[in-house]
Amino acid sequence: MSAFAVVDSSVAFKWFAPAAEEGLEPARALLGEHRAETITLAAPTLLRLEVLNGFWKRSATSADLTMIAATLDDFGLAWFDLTAELSSRAAHVAAEHRLTVYDSVFVALALQLDCELITDDRATADQLDPLRAAGLALTTVALSRVQ
Repeated sequence: MSAFAVVDSSVAFKWFAPAAEEGLEPARALLGEHRAETITLAAPTLLRLEVLNGFWKRSATSADLTMIAATLDDFGLAWFDLTAELSSRAAHVAAEHRLTVYDSVFVALALQLDCELITDDRATADQLDPLRAAGLALTTVALSRVQ
């Protein structure tokens, strides 16, 4: 198993969410573990856009979005570019497990790194039961970790 854990946008979104957001504490605790270097959180660069888009949909201002983008970089995640190989793997996961290609990028990265995927998206996690049975570490945050 890798030293990394892939975090998806549903978790990263909670790092900036209002206090009433469900799953906030486990998501922030996970970020705390990363900052304490107990765990190394990894993500595809797509995460930046998905988090920003989520806040844009909630009418965030330009200043808010700029701050969120800068803070995401300050967190020091291990960022992975969307290479042709990762995109191809994501397309395969999407087709095989009826996920969006966007969600599948996170799964594909976890498979590529041979590490845990941490999500708060129950629908995605439920679609991954066959991969879980094959050894994917999947955790859902409420916050669960997919193994």
